[in-house]
Amino acid sequence: MTKREQYGLSFINLVTSDNTIKKNCRKDIVDQFSELQLITRFDIEQSKSLIDHIGKAVSNENFDPIYSSDFIDDNSIEIDPPFVIINDILHIKIEDLKELFNEWIMFLKE
Repeated sequence: MTKREQYGLSFINLVTSDNTIKKNCRKDIVDQFSELQLITRFDIEQSKSLIDHIGKAVSNENFDPIYSSDFIDDNSIEIDPPFVIINDILHIKIEDLKELFNEWIMFLKE
């Protein structure tokens, strides 16, 4: 079972009105894990950046506990080992989030 399946997420290709394909992360059942849909806002480089940021936290290196970037708008990501806190709602294990983003990167490359 993949992490996305474990959390009830689907990675899908949406066709827009101008026939372009948009990669999307969707959660059909609304619950606390719906916060994970913010993955949609990350491209490959941004995903790798967050994974690197998480890696610093896991390695006890100096890191900023608040991950911020313009592309996540009003969402918040706080790294508080052994968890990552998303939007002050969802506490997810660091390793689970890292694995989810690695799956997202693979999907974006398809």
